[in-house]
Amino acid sequence: MKLKKKISFTKSLNIVFSSLLFTLIIASGMIAYHQWIDIKKSCISFSKKYVSVLENIINEKLTNSETSLKLITETICDHSEISSRRFNKWLSSQLYIMPNITGLNILDAHNHYTRIPMLSENNKLIKGFVPQSRPWYQIATSYSEQTSFTQPYNDYISTKRIVSVSLPFFESDELTNGVVAFDIDLSFVNQALSSIDPPMPGNNFILTDNGEQITDKVIMTNIKKNMQLLRQTIWKSGSFYNQEDDSYYFYKKMDNPSWVVFYKVTQQTMNSTMIEMNTKIYYFIMLSILIICFAWWAIISVMNTTLTNIASSIRYGRFDGEDSSKILAFEIENNISRLEDISSKAATDGLTRLLNRRAFDQQLETFSYKSDSCLALIDIDDFKAINDKFGHTKGDLVLKTIAKLARKYETEHIKFYRYGGEEIAALFDGININVANSIIEALRMDIAAMKYRESNLRTTVSGGVVSFDNKTGLEALEAVDKLLYLSKENGKNTITR
Repeated sequence: MKLKKKISFTKSLNIVFSSLLFTLIIASGMIAYHQWIDIKKSCISFSKKYVSVLENIINEKLTNSETSLKLITETICDHSEISSRRFNKWLSSQLYIMPNITGLNILDAHNHYTRIPMLSENNKLIKGFVPQSRPWYQIATSYSEQTSFTQPYNDYISTKRIVSVSLPFFESDELTNGVVAFDIDLSFVNQALSSIDPPMPGNNFILTDNGEQITDKVIMTNIKKNMQLLRQTIWKSGSFYNQEDDSYYFYKKMDNPSWVVFYKVTQQTMNSTMIEMNTKIYYFIMLSILIICFAWWAIISVMNTTLTNIASSIRYGRFDGEDSSKILAFEIENNISRLEDISSKAATDGLTRLLNRRAFDQQLETFSYKSDSCLALIDIDDFKAINDKFGHTKGDLVLKTIAKLARKYETEHIKFYRYGGEEIAALFDGININVANSIIEALRMDIAAMKYRESNLRTTVSGGVVSFDNKTGLEALEAVDKLLYLSKENGKNTITR
């Protein structure tokens, strides 16, 4: 009896590869879905960070304006004996170093009005001008002992679109003695909003609490629509989806002034960005399917060839075929590009690369009453003369050079900050005043010995060093500021402790 046995591996391979292909398709679908969700979360997260960085940039500029305003107000209260000519010259110098400030207004209790830059009394624009009618005066008299920002308005004199920040000053009887106000050119808002590339194509803008858009030009805005957007900003920062225009809005609120920074991305833009970021996973899925199909065909072909060789060897008594066991391997790669971290520069001064004033303020109070910890403050002597004689480009170079020298002394326990303008602060953690003074003194000598291309350019610094022992952060700051001015009075190029 002749037995015939059918040898077939094709059916088994078809079942294995069909199951494998089906599993791959299901798994790929799940991976693509979760990848889509993760990418969307990443887009939302980076958009929130982006709008937060914009808020930090704008808030830092406004905070600098508030700080300068408080300084001028304190000077008015503490140095009333300064002559008018000398005082106006000092005010002009302060205004000169603040490019975003277009005007300084002072109105005392005797209705004596001063404006920097000064205008001629024959100027037609100021005839009939009543300072008490201006928004900066009205809002300052409505609040007590705090800076107040106005809504955007057109300046009566310069006709520019501005906001004003004002601060009342008081006599001992707590009656308002006068008002000091800065006029802030709103063009800096446009510069800030365009200073950083957004994570996705979109629009960013700022709204006041009454729905008006912050801009340096008068534009027609839909106040009703803007108020609807503001009503959806229920948290300090966050995001929401607006069905009316099929867009996502990311926002960050500011405290003073009461502005909200918005970043708008349409649903179509969001989906296009996510599809673009998912392209690699789609390519991987298609490539995997093609590889499995090719492996399916290749294994069947090789097995058929091998069986043919075996049959031939049985018939003709020889076997020339090679080993048909081949291991098919493929490597899965899933690399998704992530957006760069935007918030890394938030704490760094752009010119000097030192930590900025915001970082200093955040650290200062943590040093209160901290024994064996110190604060130092240095100021470049005659820095305005350097700018006037050699130009602001050379002045910036001097700042960067001194900052570079200061960074040589930085360690884990010594940090330098650009405190403001030409002032540099240093915090010494766990370092006593003797060591801190020697470090600052060494830095002073490095700066004095620094040679520049200009043979007649020489830089020196004056400063002070205090310990936090028995002092709060603000008390130490006030103490070191007095020592700095004492160094100036003692001939400059010296450190007082």
